This record gives sequence, structure tokens and C-alpha cells, in this order.
Amino acid sequence: MKKEIKVDADVSGAFYGTGFLLALGMNLAVTNNWWSAIWHGFLSWGYVGYWFVKFLTHSL
Repeated sequence: MKKEIKVDADVSGAFYGTGFLLALGMNLAVTNNWWSAIWHGFLSWGYVGYWFVKFLTHSL
């Protein structure tokens, strides 16, 4: 008999944080402007990250 272990973990926050830092870092490397990089991180990951996290959490 095979025993199956199921773990429920919410990783949405980790995906949002990782995406924000990735978007911020890429913009900072190009523009060298902290203010622009922070706004770019919030705005780009706020849109793309929402759909990415929604897809990942509903397909697991």
C-alpha cells in the first residue's frame, strides 16, 4: 500500500517578491536610477506577476 503525503503551501508571496526584485534589478542595471527601478518593479510585476501567480497556484 502506497502512502501519499499532501502538503498545502501558499507560495504566492514568494513569487511576488522574487518577481519584484528581478524586475527592479533589471531596470536598475539599465537605467542606474533607483526611483525608476522601484516604480518599474511595482508596476511590471503587479501586472505580469498577478497572472503568473494565478496560473501557478491554480495549476498545482
